[in-house]
Amino acid sequence: MGRRYEEIKHNSELVQALTSMTVEEIAELAGPFETAFREHMAEWTLEGKPRKNRSYVGYTNTPLPTPCLLYTSRCV
Repeated sequence: MGRRYEEIKHNSELVQALTSMTVEEIAELAGPFETAFREHMAEWTLEGKPRKNRSYVGYTNTPLPTPCLLYTSRCV
C-alpha cells in the first residue's frame, strides 16, 4: 500500500526523496494546483470527455482533508 502525504509530511528527507520537492515547495503548489484542477474539471470529465450536462462540484462534506490541511499544518 502507498504512503499518504499526511503520514510523511513531517519527514522532510523522505518527502524530498519521494517527490524531489521540499515540503515548502509542495505547500506552495497546492493552491495553484487546486485552482487549475477546478478550472479543468469545469469543462472536462475525469474520462477526458467534454462536460455537457452536469457541472463539476467538489464535495462540501468530504471526509478527506482540504488541500490546505493536506499540504500544510495550518490554514491561512
